Amino acid sequence: MTDEIRAYIDTKFKVFDDYFDVPEHVEPDLNEVRARAYAIGENCADEMEFETRFASELANDYNGLFARCTPRSVPMTKAQKKESAKLAGELAYGTKSKGKMAIRAAADIVKEAADTARVEAEGELIARRREEMIERGIFDDYTRAHNAADDAVRGVKALKGLFGRKK
Repeated sequence: MTDEIRAYIDTKFKVFDDYFDVPEHVEPDLNEVRARAYAIGENCADEMEFETRFASELANDYNGLFARCTPRSVPMTKAQKKESAKLAGELAYGTKSKGKMAIRAAADIVKEAADTARVEAEGELIARRREEMIERGIFDDYTRAHNAADDAVRGVKALKGLFGRKK
């Protein structure tokens, strides 16, 4: 096995040492998956070949170990926090440019404010219409007619599903 592959495998499993509390009953499974990874690494020429074989032969077992372990809180340095915030911005806004991120963030704020105003206005309009129908004594009739229309649409869809063209 090359030193690069060994370092690659060590890095994959160092995550458990650094960031997870591994219960005693999970340790044997972790060690078994680690041994299988080293065995695969012995027969690979480079990291890409190892990763391909790891993905097809061990990925499910390896990923399943994470669910059986408890994440450990790890304090971040200022540099790590800064990098984390940078990555979060890149993921959220799809760009590395601080200017584009700021523009997209501002656009999101404006859009959210407009959506909130629209939803509140629609809610107020619905409430006023309902009150008006109640005052005029037609709310019950409207509700019955609306429900009948909904039932008819559902019935037509059900019939289409039963008798529609099969692909």
